[in-house]
This record gives sequence, C-alpha cells and structure tokens, in this order.
Amino acid sequence: MELNELLNELDSSTIAVVKNGLQSKSFSGTTLLSGSVAAALDDFDVIFFADASYFNTLPEELRRGRAFFLHLDEPLKPLSGDSFVATLYEFRRWIEAFETVSHEFRELQKKKDLVISMTGLVNRGANLKTLLNVAAEAIGAPASVLDNSLNFVAVSDNFPSFVTNGEDANDNTVPIEAFPLLKAKGLTNIRKPFDLRVFDWTDHAGNVYTNHYALIHAGDAIIGSMSFFTHGRHLRPSRMAMLPTIAQIISIQMERSDAHTLNKTLYYARLFKLLESGLELNDMDRLQKQFSTFGYKLKPRMHMLCVDFSQQLLAFDSVRPLAERLLGHIENAVFTINQTEILFLSSVDGPGEHFCDIDALEQQLTSTAIFIGASSGFTDIHQAKHRIDEARRAIAAARRLNTRRHVFLYSTLRLDDLILHVDDPYVIHGCQFSPLIRLLEEDEREGTELTSTLWRYLQNPAHPADVAAELFIHKNTLYYRLDKIRQIMGCDFKDAETIANIQLTFHILRIQSRFDPNQPLIERMETEATGGAMS
Repeated sequence: MELNELLNELDSSTIAVVKNGLQSKSFSGTTLLSGSVAAALDDFDVIFFADASYFNTLPEELRRGRAFFLHLDEPLKPLSGDSFVATLYEFRRWIEAFETVSHEFRELQKKKDLVISMTGLVNRGANLKTLLNVAAEAIGAPASVLDNSLNFVAVSDNFPSFVTNGEDANDNTVPIEAFPLLKAKGLTNIRKPFDLRVFDWTDHAGNVYTNHYALIHAGDAIIGSMSFFTHGRHLRPSRMAMLPTIAQIISIQMERSDAHTLNKTLYYARLFKLLESGLELNDMDRLQKQFSTFGYKLKPRMHMLCVDFSQQLLAFDSVRPLAERLLGHIENAVFTINQTEILFLSSVDGPGEHFCDIDALEQQLTSTAIFIGASSGFTDIHQAKHRIDEARRAIAAARRLNTRRHVFLYSTLRLDDLILHVDDPYVIHGCQFSPLIRLLEEDEREGTELTSTLWRYLQNPAHPADVAAELFIHKNTLYYRLDKIRQIMGCDFKDAETIANIQLTFHILRIQSRFDPNQPLIERMETEATGGAMS
C-alpha cells in the first residue's frame, strides 16, 4: 500500500508532512518504535511510529529510505537523505493515526488472504455459492451474483430474503419494483470494468439496506453483477476496495461455469463488441471461424438489425425471450443484448435473399413501443460499425415520420436521414419544391386531398388502376385529379428532375409533420390546431 493511499485515510488537518521523498513507495506493515530499534529498522517496507525525541537519536543511516510518523514531543533536528517524515503534535492524534494505519494493513492482509482462498476454491472447481460465502464473511455483508437479466445466479447463506421474490433466492429474479431503481441509478450501464456503485434499498417493512454494487466483466462483455448488502451502515473504504478483486475472481468462475450457454452468450457479446468498436479485423475467414465456434455459419451478405426497447417498460427477464421470438423471423442470425437494445447480425448467401420477414416482425411488435432498424446489406465486415449506426439511424428517422409501423429499413430512409442531419433550416427551406408547396396550401384552403393523391400516384405511376383502388376512387377520377394537380402546380411530373424535387419535398414535409399520406387532411389540420403535431 502506498503512502498516498494511507494519507487519504488519515485526518490531514492534524498531520504535517515535513519530508516527502517516499510517498509513491509501497509498504506492507507498521510498527511502534521503542527500546532497541536496530532489528526493527532493518525492514524498509514498514512504516514506523515513534516520538520525535526518539527519532532525533537515530543515526542518519537509520533514517534514510524509511517512513516515519512522529509524535512531536520536541523539535526535530535537521533532516537529510531520502525519507518520509510526518509529524503530529497531539499524542492522541498520533495514536489514532497508528491505529488507522494498522487497520489498513490488516485489511490489506485480509484482502491478500481472501484472494488466495477464493482463487484456490476456483481452481478446485468450487461453485459460486461457496465463493460468495467466503466473500460475505470477509466483507462482513451478505452477497449475491445476478446474470444480465437480473436473475439470481447465487447468494450467500446469510442473504436477506426480502430482496428475492421467493424463499429460494437461487431460483428467483430481482423484484419488479427494483427495475426502475436500477435503471435510475445507472446500474445497468456501468462501462468501466468493476466500477462500484452504492445505493439504498427500502424493504416493505421500511428497513433501509445499502447495496454495494458492481458489474462483473469478462473482457469487454458484461456477464453479471455483484451486490453486498448492509443495514444501517456503509462498507468501510478498505472493504469497498476489496470488491473489484472479488468481482474479478467471480468473473473467472462464471466464465468457467455453465459451459455452453454462458460461454456462448459471452463469446457472441465479445464478437459484437468487436464489430461495434470498428477495430480492424484480419479477414472474413477469421470471423467466420470465430462464429463457428458455437455453430453459427457466417454467410457473405450481412445485415445489422437494432431492436430499440428504450421506450417500452420491459422486465429484464423478458428481454431474452423477446430476442428469441424475433430471432425466428430473421434469417441465419445471432444476437446480443445491451442496456436498451438488442443487436442482431443476419447473414445470407446473396443480395436476392430476404434477410427477415418484416410482416412477421411487425406482428410480434404490435401494440408495443419497440422499434427495429435494419441496415443496408454489406459484404465487407469492416463496415459493421457503420451498418450498426445505420440501423439506429433508421429508427431515429422513422420516429420523425409519425408512422404506425415498427420495422424500418435504412435503404428506404436514406433521404430522411440525410435531411435530419442538415443543420441549416434555410437550406431545408430552399430545397422545398415550390409547386408542391402550392399544391399542399391549396389542399389546406379547400379541404381537398390532391397532395395525397400525387404522393400515392408517384409510388406506382405505371399502374394507375391500382392507385385508384388504393384511393377508393374510379380511375377516371384519378385522371381528373392528376390534371387538376398539373394546373395548380404549373408543371408536369414526367421528367426525372421534377419527380426528384417532388420526392425530396415530400420527405421534408413528412419529417416536418406537414404531410402524412396515411392521415386524412382534416384530421391532420385538427391535430396541428391543437398542438399535437410533431416538431
């Protein structure tokens, strides 16, 4: 333990550091100097406590390279050489400092003993419950380990029963009322390995417990979490400092257990992290071999899909079943679960193959606030990071379109995404095709539906009869409307540039919520009048 760490545990207002040559040096213990000192001073790894009067009698060679906390019972003689010397004027404060430093070294030794004990248990194949019992005894608090869905994997024998939903904690999940608390505390999104959080939990009887919480990482992947509960107190800093070490040992045991399911989940999570990080991969063959470890055949034509459930209240243990249901409608796919999203990688043999059943996915998400964005297809694995971003941006763009659908292809939303990323409103305004704006304003004045007619016609201009059927009008009525549209707009819509301008403007109007082909004009105007239109 370094002197810097020890000084942080002491009352700095009572300590004066008069020589600071060894502050970054590590020490293993402490001792009080009295009587014969020759033998004691042979140990350079010990912090010495003594009276200043005693220290003044020491020869220079016994001061050099050593650390001293001195009770200032008389003025110090001039100091030289490389050493650390701190003084405390009050004898009581000096004794308190000695007790504090001694305690910290005892805790350090306890940590070393705990590491040896738990590591030995892991090497002998002990289960998580056994490890938690050892950790709980060393920390002085009941302990638990949960998986990523907040299912209890194991608890110590003294774990409080109120936390679980039943008598057997090993077969239960965290109560549903805990989910908002865990999310609010950011405990599902700790990124730094073995980062620690502390928060209070109140049971039904009003008893307040403090949860000392850490996520358990294996590499870059989160594989679970660990909690130590106390009642009416917080863990001492020295005990808190032991938790990252415990979490590391538990992560080793968790990686070794449940040989297939856990490791498969962990392995895929790591591969997705690799894809999402944008790190350079050697080649496609290498990634194919990595995925094939658990039986997945990576094919040349890939898509990334993002399932966003951030706006849907989901119990943690319902996320994986949702992912598995969706998996049945996505071709040759694997997935990983993050805090508020599920990422899928789908791969097929060629661009002509369907990679998902959009209608079936829509049915799965009916009456939910869950959305799926699907990237463009790609064959270069180095594009995976960009394609994940595409899938997320597809959702962001679609949300601005006031659509009732849940599944969005980026390939159909590229222009909307581009418009959303133009920051200058004057540029957006200048891109709007004035003849179409004139037509929209005519509809608003007269209560007609000519703009919607034009939009639907341009979706399928080669089959006017089908367009008329969609509009529930006769084909001759459609032709009449198109003639009127040409008169109002003052242009035809047969050349490519005019059509491009019209389509661009339609995209802008939809994002601005000024036009929705699926919403009748009167209903849309009423919505805008009441302030319900999307910005």
